[in-house]
Amino acid sequence: MGLRTMESDTPGCSGQMGTKRKVVKEQQGESRGCKIPPLQRDDGGVAHTAKDKPYLLARHFAFKMCVPDPDKPLPTLPQTIKNKLQQITSEAELLHVTRSSVPLSLDFSGKTLAPQDEVEVLGITYDCRLTFKSHIERLAREASGKLASLRRMSWLLDNRSLEILYKAQIRSSMEYGYLAWGGAARKHLVLIDKRDSLRKEELGTSHDCNLCKQRRDMEGLTVMFKVQVKRVSHLEPLRQPQRRPLWLRGLSLRHLGELLQPRCRTWHQQRHYVNKCSSLWNALLTSVANLEGATLQDFTLSVNNWLLRQG
Repeated sequence: MGLRTMESDTPGCSGQMGTKRKVVKEQQGESRGCKIPPLQRDDGGVAHTAKDKPYLLARHFAFKMCVPDPDKPLPTLPQTIKNKLQQITSEAELLHVTRSSVPLSLDFSGKTLAPQDEVEVLGITYDCRLTFKSHIERLAREASGKLASLRRMSWLLDNRSLEILYKAQIRSSMEYGYLAWGGAARKHLVLIDKRDSLRKEELGTSHDCNLCKQRRDMEGLTVMFKVQVKRVSHLEPLRQPQRRPLWLRGLSLRHLGELLQPRCRTWHQQRHYVNKCSSLWNALLTSVANLEGATLQDFTLSVNNWLLRQG
């Protein structure tokens, strides 16, 4: 069944012809708002009215076009769903959602706590983002002042006295365990390392007074020793699998006990701990052997000497 539109062969039409055409359309039953041109039926007749043309198209495009019945009522929701929607709408109107920060009012034991940007807990300062940035900046500032005082009195003391005074007053405030700096970023720890390097330049170096960075690395390797060798239960989540041995012409290209180094795309101390310490552990195995039977004290001495040679 083919459909052909009935078009006029007249090349142009004037205003009078347009008015006459409207009259003819009204006489044929066409609607003014109908944009469908006249269609030819299979029997040779022409569909002009706004009612015949949609039915003819619907019968021709049965699977591609659906013409709704204008007399059919629109579908409505059940009354229970309407009530539920009204309830949700009324509850949403009671909420006041805003992107601006509103000061919180916290009550603790009958006292109202005022919001603060920083709070000090057990000597450690936390900011509103739960980071150690302000705490490390304060430590670096205090260590800088103490180093300046120590430098002024250095001509009165010998090397041994300077070392004891530094360990008692300055290094103790800058030393923390490797895992204790879990929330510290690398750029913040650089502040402390700079003050420690200044001490190295001003007061000289000794084997008993190494850098804080080396001591942090030694503590991190000590944790890995407890995990990989001593099998401490509460540190088991940090345990890493060993690499497969790689052989070339009968020679092993990897040392026994090397660990798989996971990928890490951050310098956040807590998140890249396993990545960095696994790399240090693999480098340590090239210089230190027989870790299975070593005690914790022997391991720390070996690691300390190895880090001094590396640094």
